[in-house]
Amino acid sequence: MKIPGPIFAAACILAVITAPALADLLGKFPDCAGVSVSTGRSIEACTKALELGSLSPREMATAFFLRGRAYISKGDPDRAIADYSEAIRLNPADAGSYDARAETYMKNQDYRPAIEDYSKLISINPLSFNAYRQRAKAWEALGETVKAEADNRKAEEARTAIEERGKERSVISNCSYRDAKLGPDWRIDVCTKALALPYDSPQQKAGSYQMRGLAYLEKNDPDLAIADFGEAILIAPDFAGFFGNRGDAYLLKKDWGHAVADYSQAIALMPDGSPRFYSGRAKAYEAQGDAGRAKADLAKADELGNKGLALTELMKCYRGSEGDALVAACTKVLAMPQLNAKQRVGAILNRGAAYANKQDMDRAMADYAEALRLDPNSAPAYFFRATAYMMKRDTAHAIADIGEAIRRSPKTADLYFYRGNAYSAQKDYSYAIADYSQAITLNPDGNASYYRSRATAYAALGDKERAAADEQSMKQARHGPPVGGGLPELLRQDPLGR
Repeated sequence: MKIPGPIFAAACILAVITAPALADLLGKFPDCAGVSVSTGRSIEACTKALELGSLSPREMATAFFLRGRAYISKGDPDRAIADYSEAIRLNPADAGSYDARAETYMKNQDYRPAIEDYSKLISINPLSFNAYRQRAKAWEALGETVKAEADNRKAEEARTAIEERGKERSVISNCSYRDAKLGPDWRIDVCTKALALPYDSPQQKAGSYQMRGLAYLEKNDPDLAIADFGEAILIAPDFAGFFGNRGDAYLLKKDWGHAVADYSQAIALMPDGSPRFYSGRAKAYEAQGDAGRAKADLAKADELGNKGLALTELMKCYRGSEGDALVAACTKVLAMPQLNAKQRVGAILNRGAAYANKQDMDRAMADYAEALRLDPNSAPAYFFRATAYMMKRDTAHAIADIGEAIRRSPKTADLYFYRGNAYSAQKDYSYAIADYSQAITLNPDGNASYYRSRATAYAALGDKERAAADEQSMKQARHGPPVGGGLPELLRQDPLGR
């Protein structure tokens, strides 16, 4: 039985396709994704990509998946299933293709193969509560009520597990929160609880050890601080700050030899880093009676400190100021002849953003145009101008500019998220869902807003099940700034020009 291609089929789940393969493919063949292009053009682009013979197996799997999605939009489920099957053959761990093929089987009322695909999806992701729920519907359609009830129970168990994981991530996030009013005892308690939980990455756990170590330092307990900094160093031995912090703890303990050793390692990892590495080592040298080395280290600390003071005005253009103060700071910075090209573009963009926040859109647009004149390939410049267009409710130009930013930075998840917002603003929900899915694919745990916005778009198209699934996924995702692949990495401008 053939199934119709609903308008929102263009937004089939992308969130579990291998992100690097997807980003690389879209960098070479952007139309293959089918976002803001016709279905026919998307099929043509994916076919061309597959015929070239230069794609990696995972890129080929992604191209087959995307072409299958386009065939669904065209109302051709048989070809879609064939393409999803090829994607699975090339990348058997690709949960997205199993999900898409299972959904197609379900709409074709072909329940047995749908059950097989949902079972495979569950083996890849045991917390896929939506797969349990859909498999339950398939069992029910086949009259297998006992199996359907069992899967519905498992779906609820998965939902509960997702909610619990969300709570755990909240505790871990609280460990990184510093507020003088809460005090070191609060942070020690929270971090101790966090360190008993599973972490998403070793680096994140190292950060929690550092935060608890700093709290112990604040309580003048160098031994416990040294232990925690030591754990952080075991996880991330190339991070200078961990050695510097442990050097501070040894200094507090008056263990001059170990203090010198740790400060020296911090300096070896970052020779022009923090002046406190040198000033701390100078104190340790002085305590050891080595006045010559102490004097040399103090001179280096002063040199780095003076550089920092010279950059004070420059830093005001990047952070810590707003409104008229930010405009004035950036204007002052732009008069400095020693700015390099990257710094100049960054200062212009920041001043433009300040103008936009003041609703002075003419000056904002002039600054963004100047930034693009200086660097026509600046993805941040296109993004900043897109935000100005959105403030002017000019979604068409905003979408075009974010598209240019994406062409220059196809792995930045937030760009797809913001373009999705622009599509949602003009009620183009199918394109919005495709972009939100792209953001999730590139950064699955990046931001709960990805899932929240996609849930809203699904709801606007009447797809209550997918909306509910995203609302659950939102609880598992991180809240706040994205962890990776987001705008902070794209837009960060370094005043030092490093």
